[in-house]
Amino acid sequence: MDVATATAEQVGETVKDELAEKCQKLFQAFLEEYQTGDGEVKYVREAEELIRPERNTLAVSFTDLEGFNQELATTIQEEYYRVYPFLCRAVRNFARDHGNVPLNKEFYVALEELPTRHKIRELSSMRIGTLVRISGQVVRTHPVHPELVSGTFLCMDCQALVKDVPQQFKYSPPTICRNPVCNNRSRFHLDTHKSKFIDFQKVRIQETQAELPRGSIPRSLEVVLRAEAVEMAQAGDRCDFTGTLIVVPDVSQLSTPDSDNLKVLGTNRVFCSTRHDFFAAVPPPGVTDYAIARRIVDLHCRGEESVDRLYSLDEIRRYLLFARQFKPTISVESKEFIVEQYKRLRQRDSSGGVTKSAWRITVRQLESMIRLSEGMARMHCCDEVQPKHVKEAFRLLNKSIIRVDTPDINLEQDDDLEEDEEQQQEDGGAVPSGVNGHADGVNGHAESGTRGPAVDGVNGHAESGGQAKPALRLSFPEYRRISNLLVLHLRRAEEAEEEDELKKSAVVNWYLKEIESEIDSEEELVNKKGLIEKVLHRLVHYVSPPAADVSPPPSRYTAVT
Repeated sequence: MDVATATAEQVGETVKDELAEKCQKLFQAFLEEYQTGDGEVKYVREAEELIRPERNTLAVSFTDLEGFNQELATTIQEEYYRVYPFLCRAVRNFARDHGNVPLNKEFYVALEELPTRHKIRELSSMRIGTLVRISGQVVRTHPVHPELVSGTFLCMDCQALVKDVPQQFKYSPPTICRNPVCNNRSRFHLDTHKSKFIDFQKVRIQETQAELPRGSIPRSLEVVLRAEAVEMAQAGDRCDFTGTLIVVPDVSQLSTPDSDNLKVLGTNRVFCSTRHDFFAAVPPPGVTDYAIARRIVDLHCRGEESVDRLYSLDEIRRYLLFARQFKPTISVESKEFIVEQYKRLRQRDSSGGVTKSAWRITVRQLESMIRLSEGMARMHCCDEVQPKHVKEAFRLLNKSIIRVDTPDINLEQDDDLEEDEEQQQEDGGAVPSGVNGHADGVNGHAESGTRGPAVDGVNGHAESGGQAKPALRLSFPEYRRISNLLVLHLRRAEEAEEEDELKKSAVVNWYLKEIESEIDSEEELVNKKGLIEKVLHRLVHYVSPPAADVSPPPSRYTAVT
């Protein structure tokens, strides 16, 4: 930093962004003036909701914004990252004008209903800093952690406080002390009690199967949810994400940049059924560790200054006995919130897909949520169940729901089992001593020293004789789709009494004709033919179709080539 810059920072001078300030004024005017069809100011009621301690985000329709001021909407879409802090200030002013909110409370804006949706692989450097909407499937979620968004630092030389130091995707202490007579540039202490933190959660999304080009590997993207958005997305959810694309440089990857280093920053709102609207860059890893470590050290060093008091086991028992005397009633607001959260659980449970709950969401879960909400109210010695109690009950219930994945179908395993059975018959029907009634080894395959060629015990493939043949697998949704297609065709053929269509060769030829547009080479035709033959073999000899909406294959199916 040169002398001029340092002097400007010391005296607290800032550079005004006229475009962003203009957007702030216009956006606040939009919130104050935009009306619904019946003449009511649309966003006043939503602003009044921000008085509640657990609320801090105002959802705004981008369609409404376009109808009010097209130029403002275009500027926000093209300069979103630049003007976003000013939009949040407009929401803060709007909330303060319509409610008694704490002066130190931060507010955020969530833009929804963006008309254009992009695919993950369509994101490029041209999208950086603009408002975009992308679709993807959540494949992984991480725990929630605090993120430092504005730091207050203590100068270790002159003991001056440097307040409101913004943090841009990494831990950023002041460049120089703001005390004009102090030139400290490196010795600062973060005051965690006066700094501002926000919840954030990192999730990973990837392209859905429907969006994936043929022969391509799904691309993934890291997304971070902030504030009200945390713990709203679950693995397996298919969502639309509205936000802005940013790049967080990785020193180890600077020589090989690609789209995988792109991350999303957007607005702090999550609608779990269809979209997630606020994402931010991943904060510096040292900030969270520092805040946690500092708190633990304070517990040991400052004693009563950090903790009001420590309670004995007997005192806790007496407190619980006292809390049980409360009989909280559920307020009208909490009733509506409970119904809303239960509907979300039901919608997620019925959304389909490979990943589903280990049990169905029923009224039992609704009753559990009500009991948990009442328990939270008792724990806080409240006579009324408040929305914050319902929110915590929903979080606990949501975490307790186990989600399972349906494994892929191994079509080679059926052939291995059949070979083992034939070998047993040749050996005189002796019962082997391995797992699940098969020969010694893993998954019922022979180990070295037993009959036949030696195998490595994994998937039953021999080590001798060259490279092991890879197992032929189908994802469960694909296996289910093919099975249902075959069963429906066989049922129609049986009802029409077309005996020739029930032969194996006829079924194979029919299926290959159905997918002929997907076959580009003779090798692919051979592979598809082998695949459908193995699926038919599995359906006839081992299992029924994996679907509840179709009946088993017709009994008159003839396995004749």
